[in-house]
Amino acid sequence: MTKTLLNDRYQLESELGRGGMGVVYRAHDTLLEREVAVKLVRTSTLGSQGRNRLLQEAQAAASLNNPNIVAVYDAGLTEANREGDASAYIVMELVDGLPLSDYKPADLMEAVTIAAILPWPWKRPMTRASFIAT
Repeated sequence: MTKTLLNDRYQLESELGRGGMGVVYRAHDTLLEREVAVKLVRTSTLGSQGRNRLLQEAQAAASLNNPNIVAVYDAGLTEANREGDASAYIVMELVDGLPLSDYKPADLMEAVTIAAILPWPWKRPMTRASFIAT
């Protein structure tokens, strides 16, 4: 991948994952000198309501402060390219590690044990996150 500078600030370095809505990249915040994750979503797949919802979700997530929730640092829209496509983006805390899909518990008991020790979010952020999702 050719390194791309997003919003004159975020140097996209490598792809971390891809899904139905967009692509997540490992990036470097050149202003604050830190590693971040950037989710890019093509606005042509969202429509104006989708863009507004994405921004609302980013604002809601940015208002939460909990060790079990990834911090949101920035969000916005890119300028349109030659084809007229723009992308919405969300800049988040980069959490290194394996994706959960790469880890398969050996049996049901191991899965239950792992679930029991996971640090679940506090009730207030979970309630707020549930409200946001509706």
